[in-house]
Amino acid sequence: MFYKAARPFRRKAVTDTSDNFEKENLTEIYRNKIETHNTKTKLNSQTIQAQAMVWLNYLNESILSKSLEQWSAASFNTLSNEYTKIIDGSFAEGMKSGTDYVSPSLHRIIESGHTLPQAFDLGKDALDNDTVIQEIWGTNTALLSDMSSVIGLPINNISHISVNEWLDKLSPFGINEKKFADLLSYNTVELIGSIIPILALMFSWNSADTRKFTQIVGILGISALYAGNPISLIVVMVGLARSFQKARNSNVKMKDWLKALSHGGIISMLVLLLMSVIGATLWTMIICALVIIKLLQSKDIPFDPRKLAKYILALIRQPIKSC
Repeated sequence: MFYKAARPFRRKAVTDTSDNFEKENLTEIYRNKIETHNTKTKLNSQTIQAQAMVWLNYLNESILSKSLEQWSAASFNTLSNEYTKIIDGSFAEGMKSGTDYVSPSLHRIIESGHTLPQAFDLGKDALDNDTVIQEIWGTNTALLSDMSSVIGLPINNISHISVNEWLDKLSPFGINEKKFADLLSYNTVELIGSIIPILALMFSWNSADTRKFTQIVGILGISALYAGNPISLIVVMVGLARSFQKARNSNVKMKDWLKALSHGGIISMLVLLLMSVIGATLWTMIICALVIIKLLQSKDIPFDPRKLAKYILALIRQPIKSC
């Protein structure tokens, strides 16, 4: 009798344990699904934000940056003292003719003194009675003044002969001495503007879509070359290495990787061509609109692009009607 009475109790205990196990298992499954969904949603939002930064970079690397460079040069590249003179070297004495002639846009690349180690070394001899703190302050202000110019500071020095050889090789591609100097120098606007491609890569860094990430790298690469921004080019090289690593880890074929990279480059070239066709004002409006749309999409905010299109068309038609 005792055995028969105890038997149902034992079965119930086993059943309760089994039910608890199934509930815990289902809870774990749902928790994993929710975490996976949240991760995918976050990555998708970051990808859209990266696309917004890519569009904003077009504005940064073209119209806006050129205007800001001119303003920066007029406002801050005005310093002239013993520190600027010793850093400028022989160029501070005036332009020379004949074989000694050095172009104003190339003199910081050809003549030593404008890289950080050289400038601080020369700054020690600027004045005889200055302190170490005055030397550091004077050299820093001189470099910041030069960096605020349109050309900016060189990444490294190149001899006059080497510069001429490079210009002969690159001239068939439309690269003159100003463009050459721009590619090898950085200014304040370029340094600050490089934050945008950094953000574009940062938002898409963990993207599961290797092709889309590679396409973004291709777009940023062409825009950086067009703008002659060496800092952005360094950022692009980091992104290129990351995309190649992602392609190898996700078993993406080399052919597909190159195709995605070239696809991004073609998109960038077409967008830059369109910029020169439609003009600065309309271009700025379109880019701002696209950036706003992408940011709204990343936050899942409902937005009707048709209303924005109608508003832009109305703005365009107003000056036409007034004429």
